[in-house]
Amino acid sequence: MKVCFFVDKNLGKLTKWLRLLGFDTLSERDVPIDQCRYPNERIVATRSRVLFKRCRTGRCLLIRSDHWFEQLRQVIEDIGIDSAAIRPFTRCLHCNDPIESIDRARIYGKVPDHIWDTHHEFMRCDRCDRIYWPGSHPQHSAETINRLFEPHQRAHSP
Repeated sequence: MKVCFFVDKNLGKLTKWLRLLGFDTLSERDVPIDQCRYPNERIVATRSRVLFKRCRTGRCLLIRSDHWFEQLRQVIEDIGIDSAAIRPFTRCLHCNDPIESIDRARIYGKVPDHIWDTHHEFMRCDRCDRIYWPGSHPQHSAETINRLFEPHQRAHSP
C-alpha cells in the first residue's frame, strides 16, 4: 500500500516530517485541497474540524495534539505505519519531489566551502535545485525517527 498525505496549512512541521520520512505529502500551502488532483488517493490530516467534516475521502485524520512529535506519532499509529515502510531522507522537504544522488563535481560552488571540503555525498532535488548532505540534522532526525517507533511508554518527545 502506497501511503500519500494531504496536510492542512496549520500543520507545517508535520508536513516536513512526513516528507522527511519519505512520504509523498502535499500541503494546503502547496495547493488548496479543492484543487488537489487526486484527493481520494491521499490521507487528509487536519486540525480543522470544519475540514474534517467536509472530508469526502473517508481517509481523514483529525489531529489531536498541538505538538508535532505527538502529531506524527498519531499519524503513524492511526495509519499503522511501521519502520519498514519509511524511506527517510528521500524527498525534498521544500517541494516534496524525490531527491537523488548527484556527482559532487556538479555542485561545486553551490554549497559553502567548508561543506564542500568536509562532505563527499550530496543529494539534489531536480525541481527546486536544493542540495542536501549528511550532517548533524540528519543524525538528529534519525534519532527522532528511532524514538517514533519505540513503545509509547519509553519514547520521549524531543
